[in-house]
Amino acid sequence: MKNKIENKNKMRFVIFSAILLTVLPSIVFAQVVTLTTSGTTVPASLEPGEKGNLILSITNVGTTPARDMKLAIRPHVSITPDQFVYNLQTLGAGSSVQIAVPISVATNAPEGTTALFFAIDYKESDTGGTRTLENSVSISITKRALIEIKNVTYNKEIISRGDTILMTVTFENVGRGRFKDLTLSLNNANLPFVPAATDTESYVGNVEPGQQKLVNFNIIINRDADTKAYSVPVVFSFFDESGNSKTESKFVGLKISGRPEFVVTVDKTENLFAGATGTVTFSIANRGTAAAQFLTTYFNTSEMSVSYAPTESYVGNLDPDDTSTVTFDISFAGKPAGTYELPLVLAYKDPYNQEFSETKNIELKVTNMPIEIPLTVQVAIAAVVLFVIYWKRQAIFHLKARLTKKK
Repeated sequence: MKNKIENKNKMRFVIFSAILLTVLPSIVFAQVVTLTTSGTTVPASLEPGEKGNLILSITNVGTTPARDMKLAIRPHVSITPDQFVYNLQTLGAGSSVQIAVPISVATNAPEGTTALFFAIDYKESDTGGTRTLENSVSISITKRALIEIKNVTYNKEIISRGDTILMTVTFENVGRGRFKDLTLSLNNANLPFVPAATDTESYVGNVEPGQQKLVNFNIIINRDADTKAYSVPVVFSFFDESGNSKTESKFVGLKISGRPEFVVTVDKTENLFAGATGTVTFSIANRGTAAAQFLTTYFNTSEMSVSYAPTESYVGNLDPDDTSTVTFDISFAGKPAGTYELPLVLAYKDPYNQEFSETKNIELKVTNMPIEIPLTVQVAIAAVVLFVIYWKRQAIFHLKARLTKKK
């Protein structure tokens, strides 16, 4: 009896094993669709009333294609897609697809992070039923604070090397969010200035949307600064409405030019006589802080009572601590002797191609022309003088001789 029971059990085990070996491969190697999703927005955070794009990535990590795929965006109280349904066709095994969904945020949307739900319908085979994957993506809604520099002014019209200047930066919060604990600073690394007495940083505090503020910086321009325009970073450090620490940089211009300073003297004169044409050479020195480019000299004819040539004299570039000369022929025909004041104009351009001019009044002393005696007259006069000298000496000699005889 016992052997019969054992034989039956063995028979049952063999039958069960055969069935298991037949069914197990179909279980292990079943063809399935497995979808994974991820999403983000561009920009990363959206403002109320703003439009953006929701980028959804769908990946099929399964072993069979997902057929007749459809993406359906669920309605949301604050977010509206341009299109609610997208036909995605077939997504093969191991493949991915990205869908850009344009979305709009309601103007009254509250700040914070919200979830936008969506569903993906698909089939595992042409004859199979429809399956649905439900998921959501997080969307950040915030009121951004946007910086706009309205104006930058300096207390000096012309900024030269070595100057101490006051720089005023006026800015506005043109965004919808508030700046919290705002600090402004100047990044002067590799720039030709240093703070004057105070640091190049200023605490402003909170700035509401639409509010303007101004900040002053006292800076000293280095004496080795180049004569050019520098780009100065103004750094804004603050906390946004969500409490996130942020830093933004805006660039403003700092124009260093300096100013030439001319010293004009009379270097040499020839034949400077009344009623004649003389030659005057002027020496021009630049003891300023900037070069005078394309320097040209001429006289202000509206204030001139005499004529001159040439009409103008071109010098060129005159660097600081440099000297040049110009020569004019000046006619005093019909003019009496005396002191004449001549307005010499120096016209030039700065390194930024701006035109300048200044006038130096030069005094010239004009004398009467000396009397010219012909050579024959000069010889006759010399002969008379020599004869008079000789006669006087003879007279003295004879007088002494007579006195000696009387003694």
